[in-house]
Amino acid sequence: MLRALWVFAICAVADVSRAQQAASPAAPPRKCEVRQAAWCIGQGAWEITDRLAGQEKYDHVWIVRGFTRPKAPLVVLEPGGCREGYSDGVSAVRFDRAYPWDGKTWNRMVVRLRNDGSCDLDVLIPEYEDDATAEAFFSGLILLRNCTGASCDGTGFSRLAARWDAEYRGKQGAP
Repeated sequence: MLRALWVFAICAVADVSRAQQAASPAAPPRKCEVRQAAWCIGQGAWEITDRLAGQEKYDHVWIVRGFTRPKAPLVVLEPGGCREGYSDGVSAVRFDRAYPWDGKTWNRMVVRLRNDGSCDLDVLIPEYEDDATAEAFFSGLILLRNCTGASCDGTGFSRLAARWDAEYRGKQGAP
């Protein structure tokens, strides 16, 4: 009898939990703090700066800093092609170590946002030292999203982090 009451109590709690989940509203979509045609930087960064790149390949340099590790920024090198037309996908092109930029060496991830190659962003993150420097990698990639239409509710770049995590941390056998 006690066992039957126990099973009944568990089933009742499970039913209430399912009902609460069904009744709760969906999370609101994350809004863009900075929006370009093919990509955006979502809300949640401590500081975002933009400057003209002054290079042939790139038009703009975006620097995104987090609140807890402002000295470990994420840098986006944006070519002009990313300002014209929406994204039609997100794909990882390559990961480069020791990429020289602005007097430092960085890890570089090239992310293709248009299948024709007209919008390949270079995303630079500090070289991995410890979990503290990894904030730009994990937290920064969450903020970057592709925009497939006017609402810019595309996939976050964070799904690429799983592919590049081992390589970023310098583990042997990374792809």
